[in-house]
Amino acid sequence: AQGVFGAQVSRFPPEIYPTTPIPLFGRAVIAPIQGLVMALALALMLVLRVLIERAPLGRAIRAIAWNERTARLLGINVDWVIAQTFFLSGALAGAAGVLLGLAFNRLEPTMGNEVELAGLTVIIVGGMGSIGGAAAAAFLVGMMRVLSVAYLDSSFRDAFVFALLILVLLVRPSGIFGRRSNGRA
Repeated sequence: AQGVFGAQVSRFPPEIYPTTPIPLFGRAVIAPIQGLVMALALALMLVLRVLIERAPLGRAIRAIAWNERTARLLGINVDWVIAQTFFLSGALAGAAGVLLGLAFNRLEPTMGNEVELAGLTVIIVGGMGSIGGAAAAAFLVGMMRVLSVAYLDSSFRDAFVFALLILVLLVRPSGIFGRRSNGRA
């Protein structure tokens, strides 16, 4: 991306969305773009959850995750499902990049570097394969980062997140909402 678009920071035009804060619950305020980003992110998570739990593609993804060989024997086109899964994950990553760019009004080729390790922490803390767990862990990690900057030193922001990661890996390696594996190696 840096080779194609250059290393400069791009911004959205200021008139593209309103900037007047919206009051919430009397004391708090939220920018309209923050509300839009939150609503779109929640909608994407809901659509993904419905797709995984109820759609034929979701059933095929779950079957392959359970046992690829058995899925092949049941007639599932494993290669096609894997390709669709990669396409879906790429589309969701692109949507996340757009939402991140909208939230901070900043587009650059390396804009995801600041959140990639926090994202990995969210996946592990929430539990692999748990969409709701990832959402809950994202709120937990986000609140930890914000509160550590608000009440302590901003240089320790990531230290608290990684301390949570280590704690979860020591106490519950499958994540807070993950399912424990019954299989033995």
